[in-house]
Amino acid sequence: MLNGTSPPQDAIPTNTSDDLFMGLTLAGLMLSGFFSLVGMAFVIYAKKQGRLIIGLCGGGLMLYPYCITNTWLILLVGLFLSFLPSILKRFNVDM
Repeated sequence: MLNGTSPPQDAIPTNTSDDLFMGLTLAGLMLSGFFSLVGMAFVIYAKKQGRLIIGLCGGGLMLYPYCITNTWLILLVGLFLSFLPSILKRFNVDM
């Protein structure tokens, strides 16, 4: 390495699939679990209150992590689905 030689290939850290579980990083797994719990709470609340849109968002929150493996996309979709009932209520769309 001193005389312009490159380090051995096993000394260079590479991002392998060994640090992934089912295609997700640890942060992705934690976000998936968190948004699934929020979705379950939405479904329970929607069933008690008879609110369809909250129940649909809750179902979406529980199911979408199975389809998405990108951590940032999991965060963005989860935040969108979590705040969608509030946004719709603000525009007087209430089901």
